[in-house]
Amino acid sequence: MGGDELGTPKREPAVPRERAPDRERYEQRLLIQYSAGRILANAESMDAAAPKLLEAIAGALDWPVGLLWTPHDEDRVLPCAGHWERTTQYAGFAAACRETAFASDAGLPGHVWSTRAPVWIADVREDSAFSRLEPAVDHGLCCGFAFPIMLGEQFYGVMEFFTDQIQPADEGLLQIAGSLGYQIGEFVERTRAQQRLAEREESYRALTETASDGIMTIDAASTVLLANTAAAEIFGYTVEELIGADLSALMPESMRVLHQAGIARYLETGRRGRAWQAMRVTGRHRAGYEIPLEVSFGEYNRQGKHFFVGVIRDVTERQRLNDMLRQSAKLESLGVLAGGIAHDFNNLLTGILGNVSLALETVGDAHPASGALRDAIEASERAAHLTKQLLAYAGKGRFVIEPTDLSALVREIAVLIQSSIPKHVALRMDLEEPLPPVDADIAQIQQLVMNLVINGAEAIPENHPGTVLVVTRTQEADAPYLAAFGAEDIAPGKYVSLSVHDNGAGMDESTLSRIFDPFFTTKFTGRGLGLAAAAGIVRGHKGALKVFSSPGQGTTFKVLLPMGVRTRSKPEEPGTGESLLGQGLVLVVDDEPLVRRTAKTGLEKYGYSVLTANNGREGVDCFREVHDQLKAVILDMTMPVMSGEEALEQMRLIDPGVPVMLSSGYNEVEAIRRFTGKGLAGFLQKPYTAAALAEELRTAIGDADRGAVQ
Repeated sequence: MGGDELGTPKREPAVPRERAPDRERYEQRLLIQYSAGRILANAESMDAAAPKLLEAIAGALDWPVGLLWTPHDEDRVLPCAGHWERTTQYAGFAAACRETAFASDAGLPGHVWSTRAPVWIADVREDSAFSRLEPAVDHGLCCGFAFPIMLGEQFYGVMEFFTDQIQPADEGLLQIAGSLGYQIGEFVERTRAQQRLAEREESYRALTETASDGIMTIDAASTVLLANTAAAEIFGYTVEELIGADLSALMPESMRVLHQAGIARYLETGRRGRAWQAMRVTGRHRAGYEIPLEVSFGEYNRQGKHFFVGVIRDVTERQRLNDMLRQSAKLESLGVLAGGIAHDFNNLLTGILGNVSLALETVGDAHPASGALRDAIEASERAAHLTKQLLAYAGKGRFVIEPTDLSALVREIAVLIQSSIPKHVALRMDLEEPLPPVDADIAQIQQLVMNLVINGAEAIPENHPGTVLVVTRTQEADAPYLAAFGAEDIAPGKYVSLSVHDNGAGMDESTLSRIFDPFFTTKFTGRGLGLAAAAGIVRGHKGALKVFSSPGQGTTFKVLLPMGVRTRSKPEEPGTGESLLGQGLVLVVDDEPLVRRTAKTGLEKYGYSVLTANNGREGVDCFREVHDQLKAVILDMTMPVMSGEEALEQMRLIDPGVPVMLSSGYNEVEAIRRFTGKGLAGFLQKPYTAAALAEELRTAIGDADRGAVQ
């Protein structure tokens, strides 16, 4: 035939083959169709089917070479993708084809690619431009045909066959080849679709199995059809156990009927494709306890059946953190409230305690009223202890920190503790000695021990003999222990522990979650402040407190306090009446009239002259006028119009040499934090006696005088 392999090969008219009777051709074509159909039915991919198809078609025709060309999308060429040779005699031709790639409309494969139609070449030797002419002639090949593999307009490749005999075009064979090309195209598209589906399923399976959230599919009868590992772990089952289970088994009893009714109601409405986002529900773990969950559900329809897909998230940890944040916010707000109450109450107590102590000093111990006055002082001091508890609850109490032997402290107050608990409760102690000291406020730690022991004693039912055991120990606490203890905010190291154990009724989870809430109590006459104050005292000492309890098993409170680094110093002797005498002008700035009068009377008794101002602005104005005459200023921290902090700043600008002593119903720690670096000469915690006021004032003036001399 004439033509150009780079151009358009001629098609030869179909003429009967003298050496192939019609019956033989018919059987040959049936064999091609049958063999190809069987191969395509059993193959899983074109890669697997191609060698068999080439062999089957070439074998049925008794042609020695078959080739497959598939397009390379990026380069827009047809490289050889597969080949079959009847014997190794033709291996060299196949090797030459493997190194060749055709552009569209170039060569026999390229021409078929561009025309999308079968092409027959009767004799390639008649075409001097045939690019594969030399390897074809070398291997005795002279006739060939090719057909496209297609489905619709989608082109998938070309199959090409060669023989060593010149043969005119066989139009019947070309028609069958064209039909076979579409059959193979359908197979390629189907296997590619199956491959895409398998890849999507594999991607979905990987996504499902690696998801940290649970994923489940159920049908309208609530049967679980699919569940991933995370879902199984949430509910405590294996994936195999979940598949086929009823979803209602994963719910508390109270929700099962509601769930079934909800599904039925939803299906009756006729709505489709609706999704519920982030619903909060409660699940049931295999062990029987309830789990807080966040669930998003979507519905789809397949073959007339309804299915629901859900994404399930265990929000136990998130809920715990939210509860901690709410608790922290509640404690903070109540701490502010407690501080405000303590401030106002201390102002009142300052007037009571200051005046009563002054009256007692005036009348003397021999006066008939002295006993009543001492009782009033004692009552005032007890009231002051209540305000300290309020501040301790807020974690901001005024602590006098000193090295304290916890075992010795417990032993010292044992008699007082025993007299404070019911008669049917015995107090036992297991105290380690010697015990390293802790840096602590003795009064606050006494209050802590008292509160814990009394709480334990009151947990033991009346007429039921019980025991409260107090244990002290030293221990090393590392990070994992502190984390399990719920004390991640304190550093690992050496600690002194205090444990208070009772054999009372114990507590359930609900009670345990609230025991440190202010005003929460399970006792008819309780105030609900003891454990809240205990928690505040521990926080203020940079320690940790944990409760272990279960119904019927009693309760243990365990406190960890950091081992101390201070050494005990010898306490100063309190001043006598004569040693507290002084002279000079003192300015008292306080917004509470009772406090101003009390301070004025007390200081005048000890020899001072006193000016008063009822807010910070009046105090600054008065200071400006008489600062050169003043020995000292006593300044309240919290006042209207101008605060003590602002007043101090302005006084320092006028005359930094006058000592200013701060007095407040708030705690010293808060005052020092706010006034650090601003030149405070001292701090006096309200309430105070006249003698305490004179003592602090004498110290402040003395320190200022020594500083001036230096």
